[in-house]
Amino acid sequence: MELESDATPIVIPRSDVLDGLVTLATRLLMAQLFLIAGVRKIFGWSTTIKYMGTHLPAPEVLIYAVVIMEVGGGAMLVLGWRTRQVAALLAVFTLLAGLFFHQFWAVPDAQYVAQLNNFLKNIAIVGGLLMLVLHGGGKLSVDGR
Repeated sequence: MELESDATPIVIPRSDVLDGLVTLATRLLMAQLFLIAGVRKIFGWSTTIKYMGTHLPAPEVLIYAVVIMEVGGGAMLVLGWRTRQVAALLAVFTLLAGLFFHQFWAVPDAQYVAQLNNFLKNIAIVGGLLMLVLHGGGKLSVDGR
């Protein structure tokens, strides 16, 4: 049974300009997460190493890879350079970060909601990154030149 409706559907016309602007906005919004996180790790180097050490071995080594991934990957998203590849790497990185650092299934009740929310945010970020893997950097990117 179909429901009848008098509502007019909203139609957004597609254009190269709109596609380029939306993809640019997506890249910038995703990039700011990684850029800010990476810069904060640089300014809180010893605190970050200490925190990473509670979840992973060799934090003194891993922090370099993490900062390069976040700052370098974020900058590449801003530019739209090798967008598909960097978005795929950041998606894997973000999924692993969620699995290692937001283990809502293994924390005391008082931390459950916060860790669940952080884990779910990581999964949502992975979804956005996968859209960039699929669609690339768009026309307003180094890739799109």
